[in-house]
Amino acid sequence: MTTWLNPTASRPKTEPGAGKRTDRALRRMDFALAVLALLVLAAPLALGLGVGRLRGLKTVGRHGHLFQRWVLELPATLVGRCLRWTGMSAWPVLYNVLAGHMAWVGHRPIPADLDGDYHPSLAALRPGLVSIWRLRQRTAVDFDSEIQCDLEYLAQRGCRHDLGLLLRAALVGWMGAPRAAARGRVRVGDVSFDNVDMQEAVRLVSDMLDGATVQQVSFVNPACVNIAAGDRGYRRILARAALVLPDGIGIKIAADLIGAPLKQNVNGTDLFPRLCAMLEARGASLFLLGGHPGVADRVASVVREKWPRLRLVGVRDGFFGVAQEGEVAAQVRASGADVLLVARGVPMQDVFIDRHLHQLGVKVAMGVGGLFDFVSGRIDRAPAWMRDSGMEWIYRLMQEPQRMWRRYLLGNFTFLGRIALQRLGLRQPALDLQHQMAAKPAPAGGAAQSARVVLFATATAPVDVPVPEGFSAALLPLGCSTFIERNLDQLAGAGVRRIDLVVSGRPEELRVRLGGGERWGIDLRWHLAKDASKPYGMLKALGLNQSGRMLVGHADRCIGTAALDALLQRNLIAVRAVDTDGIRWSGWGSADAAALAAVPPHCEEGELGLFACRVTSARLLLAPGQFAGALNAGELLQVQQDMLAGASFGAIPATWIRTAWGAMSPDAYVHPQARIEGPTWVGPGCFVAASARIGPGTILTQDVAVSAGCSIRHSIVLPHTFVGHGLALDQAVVHANAVQHLRWGVRTVMPASEGLLLDLQPAARPAGSWVGRALAGLACLVVLPWLLADTVLRRMRGLPLRWRERKVVTGQDRVSGQLRLRTLRCARSSESGAGRMLAQYGACLDVLAGRRSWFGARPRSASEWYALGRDWQLLLADAPIGCLHAPAWSDGKEEPLEARAAADVFFAVQRSAAQALRLVLAEFRRAGLGNGAVRA
Repeated sequence: MTTWLNPTASRPKTEPGAGKRTDRALRRMDFALAVLALLVLAAPLALGLGVGRLRGLKTVGRHGHLFQRWVLELPATLVGRCLRWTGMSAWPVLYNVLAGHMAWVGHRPIPADLDGDYHPSLAALRPGLVSIWRLRQRTAVDFDSEIQCDLEYLAQRGCRHDLGLLLRAALVGWMGAPRAAARGRVRVGDVSFDNVDMQEAVRLVSDMLDGATVQQVSFVNPACVNIAAGDRGYRRILARAALVLPDGIGIKIAADLIGAPLKQNVNGTDLFPRLCAMLEARGASLFLLGGHPGVADRVASVVREKWPRLRLVGVRDGFFGVAQEGEVAAQVRASGADVLLVARGVPMQDVFIDRHLHQLGVKVAMGVGGLFDFVSGRIDRAPAWMRDSGMEWIYRLMQEPQRMWRRYLLGNFTFLGRIALQRLGLRQPALDLQHQMAAKPAPAGGAAQSARVVLFATATAPVDVPVPEGFSAALLPLGCSTFIERNLDQLAGAGVRRIDLVVSGRPEELRVRLGGGERWGIDLRWHLAKDASKPYGMLKALGLNQSGRMLVGHADRCIGTAALDALLQRNLIAVRAVDTDGIRWSGWGSADAAALAAVPPHCEEGELGLFACRVTSARLLLAPGQFAGALNAGELLQVQQDMLAGASFGAIPATWIRTAWGAMSPDAYVHPQARIEGPTWVGPGCFVAASARIGPGTILTQDVAVSAGCSIRHSIVLPHTFVGHGLALDQAVVHANAVQHLRWGVRTVMPASEGLLLDLQPAARPAGSWVGRALAGLACLVVLPWLLADTVLRRMRGLPLRWRERKVVTGQDRVSGQLRLRTLRCARSSESGAGRMLAQYGACLDVLAGRRSWFGARPRSASEWYALGRDWQLLLADAPIGCLHAPAWSDGKEEPLEARAAADVFFAVQRSAAQALRLVLAEFRRAGLGNGAVRA
C-alpha cells in the first residue's frame, strides 16, 4: 500500500540527524558541491562583486546559533539587471555552505528577527537552499504543513535523497516562486473552477452533506478543458456543478500564465484519503461506482482496511449502457448512500451524474476519473518525486503510450495554445458560461413530464422601481438570483423538461441570460407576443387543443415548491390572501389544456384569472411565505427581507461563503474593516470598502461597489451600481444613479457629476469586421519576429515596450453625459522609421481583439475629451477609435485639439476607400522615410 493513500500515516522513525555517519556524509557532499559551484561561478561572481555589494542577513542556524547569510545587492543599471536575471544575488550563500552554516537541502532559513520556533527534532539540521516545502509550493501540491514536510525530510535524508531533491529543484525552478492565489473562481479556457485548497475542498464537501439538496462535484484537468471547448453539453454540465476543482500541473501552469495563481492542485487522487477520513469521522456512507469489473471491489477492500468505521453501502463496476442507467440510479438510491463516487472517465461520468442527479438520493455525487485504478493497484501511480515535480503525466505516458500519446502530446499543446490566446485577450469564453450557480435539473417522468408549462415574461418592472423603461419584471432580483431564474430552478427541480416562454418588448435581455434552457436541462421554447398587456392569445397559437394538463405562470412571481408540485399533479388555481382585497389570483394555475385553448385572444391578466377560475373550480390558498412578487418597489424590498430572514425562497448557492452576518459570493470582496450587520447578502462581483456600514436587511445583488463611509440599511442595491463616499441609504431600492425612498415614496436621481451614485453597467463592445481582424492577425504574425528581437534589445537597455496600456474615451452617452472608457494599447511617443511600425503593433493587437478599428478617431484620455468643446464632443460621441487617423492641418506635437477633432470628424463623415488608401500610403512613407510623425 502506497503512503499517498493515507495522509495521516506515520513516517519512518529515525534518530534526529539520521545518525552521525549520515551527517558527516552530507557535510562532505555539501562542501564538494559548493566548491564545484564556486569554480564554475567564480568569474561571473567576481564581476558581480565589482558591480554590487555584499549584505549579511541575520539567520537562525543549527542549534539556534545566529549567522550572517550573504546576499549580493546589485544596482538598477543595465548590467545589474542582467546579473540579477541570472540569479547572482543568491550566489554568495555558497560561502555559508562552505562554512557549514547552511546545507544544500534542509529546512527553510528563518530570519533572526522572526520567531524561530520550530520542531525540536529539527534543531540539529542546517537551513537549506532547497526544502521539500518550497518545492511542493512551486507545483501547488503542498497539502501538508511546512513542519510536516521538514519532518518528512528528516526521516529520509541522505546523500542519494538530497541529490534527488536538488534535481527536482532544477526541474521546477522555471515555474517561479509561489505568488498570492487568486480569489474566488478562475476561468481556464471555457471552464471556470473554484480556487480552493485541499482543506477548503474537504470542508465544502462536508458542508454539502448538511445541505438539503444534492450537489455535483467535478474535477478539471487540461483534457477536460479541451473536451469542454468542443462539447457544449459537457461545458454546461461543469457550469452547473456546485464545485469544480483544479486537477493537474497543467491547470496550475495555465492559471499562472493568465495571472490567477492556484491555491493548490486539488486532484481527486490526493483528495480521496482526506475525503474518506472526513466521511468516517461524520459517520457518512459511501457508494463506489465505476472502473473495470472487480476494480471497485478492490477499492472497497482498501477502504474497509484503512477506514474501518466508514460505511460502504454499495459497489458496482462502470460497464453499463444508457439503457441501464435508470437501474443503476435506483440501486444507488436504494443503498441510502450520502456520497457517490463515479469513475467512468470524462465526460461520461459527469453526464451520468448530471442526468440522474435527483434520482440518486445522495447528498454529493463526485466524478473521480481514474481514481479507482490507482487505489486498487491496477495502475501504479507515479513515484512521489515525479508527483512533486509536476511530471506525473510523463509517468502515465510511459505506462500507456499508445493510449495516452494523443491526450498528453497533442492535447497539452492544444491546451497551452488556448491559454496563450486567453492571456493575450484574443479568445473569449463561451457565452453559456455567464451563469454558473443555477440549481441542477431533476429527473424526468411523472406528472411533471406530461404537463405543458407556459410561462409569461411580458410584464415590465413597476414604475417605482428605478430601472430603465421597459425593463422586464422577470429579471428583477430575488435574493441571489432573479425571479425568472428561480422559477426555472423550481420547474426543473419538479421534473419539467419543456417550457413555452412568452416574451414581449425587449426579449434580447432575457435571451442572453437564459439561452435555450441548457443550464437547467430543459427545452425552452421562445414565443414573442406583440402586445405586452394582452399576451394570452398566444395560448391558442401554441396549439393547446390536445388533452392533458397545462400549467400557466408569470415569470415575475414565484410560488413555493410544494404549491408548484400540487399544480403539476392536479388542476388548481393558486390564490393568496390580501388584507384589503381578500383573495387574489397569484398568477399561477393549472387546467385542462383543451379548456384553456378557448381563452379569449385579447384578454388581460385579470380576465385570464376569471376564465381559469371558471374552468377550474379548485383553489389552492398559498400560505404566508409561499408567494413572492414584485408588483411595486415596497413589495420587492419586502420579499428580499423575507428571504434574508429565511421565511421564503431563501436558498443560498453551495459555493457561497457563509458568514456570521449572512453570506457572500466567492467573487465578492468585503474589507475586514467594513462593518456588516446581519442578515446581509453580498453577491458576485461586489466590493465593500473599509469603514462602510452594511445591513441589517440588505442585499447587494451583483457588481455593486460601496465606498468608504457609506451606510446602507434595509435596502436592495440592484446590479452595476456605485455608491459613493459617505452616502446614507435606508429602506431604499437603488440602481445606477437613482434611489427610490420607500419611507417617503419619492425618487432621487443623483447627478453623475457629484459621483455619489453611478451606473457601472459596461457599454457594449463593438467588434471590428472579420476582414479587418484577419488583416490585423496577418500583420501581427509578419512583424512578430522583428518585435521579439526589438523587445529583447530594449529590455537589455532597460527600456519598456514601445506601447503602453491607456484608458481612453470611446464615446459618450448622449442622455446622461457619462463617458464610455476602454483600455487600449497606445504608442508611448511619436516615432518614425522602423520604430513607428513596432509602436503600432499594440494597436494591431487591439484591432485583432475587436477593441478598435483600422481607421477612425484618435484615442483621447478623459482630460483631453473634456478639453474639447461641447460641439466636438457631440460629433465624436459615436465615432470608432482607429489605428490610423486622418492628418490634421497642423500635424505635430503642438497641433490644436480642435485641429485633430476636425480631422477625425471630417474623416468619419467623408470616409471613402480612396481616403483610407491615402492614409495607408502615408503611414508607409512615414515608416520608411522617417520624415514625419503622427500621434498614435
